[in-house]
Amino acid sequence: MPDGCDVGVGQRVRVVFAGRRRTGWVVGVGDEPRTDPSRIRSLSLVQGEQTWFDPADVAWYRWIADRYAAELADVLRHALPDRVAAVEREAAAWPPAPAAAEVTAAVGPPDDAGWRRYPTAPVLLRAAEQRGAPGAFWLRALPDGDAGRLVTDLVVRCLRAGRSALVLAPDPGSPAPGAALAVARGLAVDLRGDDPRSRYRAFLRCRIGGARVAVGERSAVFAPLRDLGLVVVADEANPAYKERRSPRHHAREVALARARMAGAACVLLGDLPSAPLWRLLGAGHVTRIAPDRRSEGAGAPRVDVVDLADPRPAHGARAGRPRRRGGHGHGAAWRRGRRPRVARRSGRRPDLPRLRTAVELPALRRVTGGRPRRQRLALPGGGLGRRAVFVPGVQ
Repeated sequence: MPDGCDVGVGQRVRVVFAGRRRTGWVVGVGDEPRTDPSRIRSLSLVQGEQTWFDPADVAWYRWIADRYAAELADVLRHALPDRVAAVEREAAAWPPAPAAAEVTAAVGPPDDAGWRRYPTAPVLLRAAEQRGAPGAFWLRALPDGDAGRLVTDLVVRCLRAGRSALVLAPDPGSPAPGAALAVARGLAVDLRGDDPRSRYRAFLRCRIGGARVAVGERSAVFAPLRDLGLVVVADEANPAYKERRSPRHHAREVALARARMAGAACVLLGDLPSAPLWRLLGAGHVTRIAPDRRSEGAGAPRVDVVDLADPRPAHGARAGRPRRRGGHGHGAAWRRGRRPRVARRSGRRPDLPRLRTAVELPALRRVTGGRPRRQRLALPGGGLGRRAVFVPGVQ
């Protein structure tokens, strides 16, 4: 470092290598070099006073590089956005980070009603509320329950404890990010956009403490939230969490490691666990949070497999009887050629053969004469074939 230059971990610098200026980040500062002094180059420029990461973040980045056999530079390329100098000048006029009292008043009280049917929920709520109580949990919501409501309550408890929350979703249509943004209001940032200015603005808000909640897809796992207390991974078995570029990390594994190193609670959402999560559940590294069997059975839809060729009247009549007013039923029939038809009907009309709506679906690709072609098939209103499967009461 040149004389009079004060450089710390996480700062962005420029160094001349082979006659070209290259951008880099400071990942460590020491008095004794670990390489040949003749090969060391002096810093030519320090780009701004902004600190992009802390020494604790460097340890986490190195864990990712070691876990996925990659270089630290590859991890930094995924974790850090492009620099926009205009956004840094804009950030100079931002207000200071909100105080704890302001955060508590903004999010309101927690909601205990949604957890009454989950016997093991107290350990999860304690981890979200208290410092020094980290843990990994798999949350399986009820079929008729609102997973967004549970995520909202976890975020509220974390914010009231003075910590930050991170919510990951595999696609923009997931309800978990929207629920977190609604409860956090002006304390949240959305990292799902592709605009460099918006992403760098959200990055700086998380870095300086102006944002306490961050939501996004796979890359949002690197959001530099201060004092992280909760990480939520919605639909953890979704393959969209797997990065296709080096270091080819998986957002679920990275989230679990980050929560463990930061002393935060990590909550994985899903109906069925993925194979890695199943292994962690069996080893006791992840705690299962699920409703009791009675509540789970009462909320599940009824499934009846009906053979219309059966002469018993009760067997065929059961298919057309909706389980609740305003529900929906789905019928799938096989006709000549064994081509699938799917029809959807309102639960208000109990007669099975009279299907109110026919949904046209693209048929499976079929090979005819060695040349594949597509077909579009629709089930017309009217009777089903000889064999049908009917699921009443499905909303």
